[in-house]
Amino acid sequence: IFETMHEEKNGKLSGELITNSDDEDFFAKINDRKISLQLECAPLNEASKPDSEENKVQPLPFYRLFRFATCLERCLVIAGLVLGVVTGCGVPIVIILYGEFTTLLVDRAIANITSTPTLVLQIFGGGRVLENGTLKERNSALLEDSSAFGIGCTVVGLVQFTIGVISIALLNYSAQKQICRVRWLFLQAVLRQDMSWYDTSKTANFASRITEDLDKLQDGIGEKMGIFIYLLTTFIISTIMSFLYGWKLTLV
Repeated sequence: IFETMHEEKNGKLSGELITNSDDEDFFAKINDRKISLQLECAPLNEASKPDSEENKVQPLPFYRLFRFATCLERCLVIAGLVLGVVTGCGVPIVIILYGEFTTLLVDRAIANITSTPTLVLQIFGGGRVLENGTLKERNSALLEDSSAFGIGCTVVGLVQFTIGVISIALLNYSAQKQICRVRWLFLQAVLRQDMSWYDTSKTANFASRITEDLDKLQDGIGEKMGIFIYLLTTFIISTIMSFLYGWKLTLV
């Protein structure tokens, strides 16, 4: 009985050992297979990765965006930019008007004083210089200053609005003409391609991409360029006027 139990026990142990050895062989084969697959797929993965240096789009200088523009369209762009510069001068002029008017408000309230001379307010009929003026004269001059300030702001606002609209219209018209020309050239280039080009082309959604890119191009060479020139001119002229009227306060 004990020998039989010992043999059965040895059989179970040997069976377990055999089973363990089979599992080790099985997993070893799987690991070898994984390694071989990784080695085989490595060159494929390296070949499938796009070359970032080759596919990288080189940036163009800004003036190259107008290479499809005609001479007339370039003249319209220049005219639109010049009008944008003129539009940018409107805000500093209104600020100067406001500063001169507030200065005269203080001068007209003080008796026996020579009023501060003005530059812009006199153009619109205000800024009369009084030397030791009476109360009646000072009140009359104050009414003139108020009317001149209102007229000046109205005139500058209307001129700025009109010139700004013309500037944006010229830039948008020129941009629209250029974009239509680019679309037509792109369509001609696509229609000249062979049938194999459509199968091998990596950019399957080139139609949607060209639409998005041309919309961005139209914004860049259209009204946004005019708005940028307007804001840049306003900043530069305002900074210059600040230094001319009070450089100490400007530095602070």
